[in-house]
Amino acid sequence: MKKITGNQRKQIKRGELIINLHPNNFRLELTSVWSFPNRGDWATHSGKYRGNWSPFVPRNLILRYSKPRDWILDQFVGSGTTLVEAKLLNRNAIGIDINPQSVSISETNLIFQCESISKIYVKQGNAADLAFMKDSKIDFICTHPPYADIIRYSKDIKGDISLLSVDSFLDEMGKVAKEAYRVLKKGKYCAVMIRDIREHGKVIPQIRERMPEKYNKYYEPFVGGGAVIFELLPKDAVINDINRALINTYRVIKDMLAEFLAWLNKLDREMWEDGKKYYYMLREHYNDKLMQDEFDVELAALFVFLNKHCFNGLYRVNGKGLFNVPYNNSRRESCDMETIMAVSEYLKEVTIMEGDFQNACEDADKGDFVFIDSPYAPLNPTSFEAYTKEGFDVESHRRLAALFDELTARGCYCMLTNHNTDLINELYGNKGYRMDIVSVKRMINSDAANRVGEEVIICNY
Repeated sequence: MKKITGNQRKQIKRGELIINLHPNNFRLELTSVWSFPNRGDWATHSGKYRGNWSPFVPRNLILRYSKPRDWILDQFVGSGTTLVEAKLLNRNAIGIDINPQSVSISETNLIFQCESISKIYVKQGNAADLAFMKDSKIDFICTHPPYADIIRYSKDIKGDISLLSVDSFLDEMGKVAKEAYRVLKKGKYCAVMIRDIREHGKVIPQIRERMPEKYNKYYEPFVGGGAVIFELLPKDAVINDINRALINTYRVIKDMLAEFLAWLNKLDREMWEDGKKYYYMLREHYNDKLMQDEFDVELAALFVFLNKHCFNGLYRVNGKGLFNVPYNNSRRESCDMETIMAVSEYLKEVTIMEGDFQNACEDADKGDFVFIDSPYAPLNPTSFEAYTKEGFDVESHRRLAALFDELTARGCYCMLTNHNTDLINELYGNKGYRMDIVSVKRMINSDAANRVGEEVIICNY
């Protein structure tokens, strides 16, 4: 392999492929909100390893909080993203992972030449036990642990915290933090990327810990983005939504995955230099297809593209039923290939319905579990957001409360989530139902001070 010299040439050959060693036109992030033009695929970086972070994140952190030849530690090395960046940026690094397969993937991804004299080591081990490492030896910790058991990285490896429930996960992370503090030099920095386990407003641990221990069939009459069902993956499930475009997307992904991916990749690949104009052109085309009742593969691909490139991932329509959410200035890819293939495979065993929530629950029987996440009652009684052009008004909430009572009488296990409002308390209070109030962070509010509120989780068991 030809030796690379200078900064003018930032490509090398890896086998028969030419790879870029650094992102084009990279600029260090200077605000508290980071936004990247794409996921990042320079050097050996790839999004194929499920759950790994964008290389833009460790690159920014390493450049900001360390200097050349410093020692960097990543205790959850995964596919080696942090270590690849450390090598490219001339830092020494140690990567640890409990999973030998991850160690092997990292070692493979580190096989490339660059202008670096750094020392990089990968070791199988437990992040909560770094006995092989002396105190105060690390200059910077840069790591991305699992989000509890959202993604499980092994089946039964002892010490794998991705297999743990939330409470056990937090206990184990406490041990990880103690070891990190021990090995980190005084006055140095530790950067950990983690999040609460939340999708589209649903706090997954709060839901999981309140579920019945055993149930027969799973029903979700307001499936929306599928955060809960794709977390639980029940074996016998029925999902439903009144949003025809959404259900068309699920059915296409289930039955026509190859065609769907071809369309979606085309939309991503052909994105204009002016992403904003491209987004609004596609939004107009999507709405034209809605008006013409063209619920096909192309519409499904447009649905996903717009969802990934619109403000906060909202789906909102106007009085004519036309999608009207603005652009979010993102140029990221619209889907993760491995995830969408797993979704398609899972949906093959799921019954997908389209229509009113009452019809979706007609066959729910004793011992079945019905999870209800309907459009939320507004905090302001005079305001209702439009999810479909039909809307979900006060009378719809009253019908839903009557269905909850009916399902209870049938012997179904029912759980419902909503805002903690007077209307919801009127409809479900004083009936013997368990009503737990939980604090939540609301993402959709122009005033940051008003982004914290209360929701209620209602169970009939």
